[in-house]
Formats: sequence, C-alpha cells, structure tokens
Amino acid sequence: MIIYSILIFIVLIVLAIFALFQIRKKLMSQKYIFETKWMSMGIGLGIILGLPLGLALGNIALGPALGVAMGVAIGSSLEKRYAKKLKLTPELRMKIWKTKLFLFSFLILGIIVFGVLFLINI
Repeated sequence: MIIYSILIFIVLIVLAIFALFQIRKKLMSQKYIFETKWMSMGIGLGIILGLPLGLALGNIALGPALGVAMGVAIGSSLEKRYAKKLKLTPELRMKIWKTKLFLFSFLILGIIVFGVLFLINI
C-alpha cells in the first residue's frame, strides 16, 4: 500500500514537471499574448450580484454559483470584444516564465507535503 502511494506521488511530481516544460516550450514559441482582465472582473461582478439572488431564493450557496456562471459569460464576451494583443518581448517572457515557475514550485511542494502527511497517517 505504501509503495503504491509513493509511486503515485512520484508520478504526480513527474507530470507536474513535464507540464511545466510544455508550458515553457509553448511560451517560447508564441509571438503575441492577449491581455485578459475582463474574465476576472466579470466573475467578481457576478459573485457580487449573485449573493442577493441567493438570499432571495433562500439558498445562499446557489447565488454565488449562478453569479459566477453569469460572470464567466459576461467576462468572456467582453474579452472577445476588447482583447489587446501584446507583443512578447524577452523581458515579458521571462516575467511570465518566472511567475509560472513560482506557481508550479508551490504545486510540487504541495504534492510533496500532501504525500508526506498521507504516508505519516497510514
């Protein structure tokens, strides 16, 4: 049982590292990137509008869920309309790469911590 758990966590770490290198490969081949901010604004607005809806329906959990769905729809339509095309400079590529590397390092650290805690409790 423990051996299978260790193998699963090793496979998860290898897959996370493989995904990181695939993202780097894709990032280096791109010439442009689209600046997107409308989706997050739409989701935030949808949650704010969904809370009163949930209270009115008597189910507080239903309101934010419906609000997020409405916010995604509004945000995606606004992103299609107002998308800005940014040229990827080497500095911007390095900034994006460092951000993704930082996030993936937390993912790998989380997998390792979860694995250690799981193995301690077995």
